[in-house]
Amino acid sequence: MSLEEWDLLSPEARIRSEGDRKWGWVVYRSCYAKEFDPRWQEIKSHIVDELCKDIARSDTPSIAKTMDFVFIEDPALEGAMVTQLQHYFQAWARASEGYHFDEGRDVSRDSRHEFFIMVDEQSLRNRTLGLVHGWPLEQDSEDVAEEGNQHGAGDWIRITADYTVTTSLYEQLNDLEYWYSIYKPPEMGLACV
Repeated sequence: MSLEEWDLLSPEARIRSEGDRKWGWVVYRSCYAKEFDPRWQEIKSHIVDELCKDIARSDTPSIAKTMDFVFIEDPALEGAMVTQLQHYFQAWARASEGYHFDEGRDVSRDSRHEFFIMVDEQSLRNRTLGLVHGWPLEQDSEDVAEEGNQHGAGDWIRITADYTVTTSLYEQLNDLEYWYSIYKPPEMGLACV
């Protein structure tokens, strides 16, 4: 297939080109106050239901069969920082089916194994999500101390929970350069994706 032909494919058709591989992100909950349980259920349903509706209207509805969002609910993650979730995610990615990555090569992983979604207290209050780069770039300890990177500064963005978790975003994030083009520090508001 030529580059021009590839560019004309829908995001769903590009996902389908991967065959029967599972696709979808891991979603970590890091706030467990009982008052937010209904909102957590709402966010989970919204992500899956909206994707299913979009996929059903697409040129490749068969990808619904391989969609696999993994929702992690573990009260031990209460208040977990981005860097802690990155460690959990990296362990999950390495152990997951379909993970084939040469750690010594300078290429990106696929979207499923490169990014995850974080649902923290702000997410549950404001219907936003954290989209997290699961494999942060190496920084020396002085940079981390200066920038306060224990919270994962530079490794995640805040996105709206409504109409943002799409096949288009998922497929575009197969190219790590797209991440850099949409990056906006969370403290500066929602990223435009």
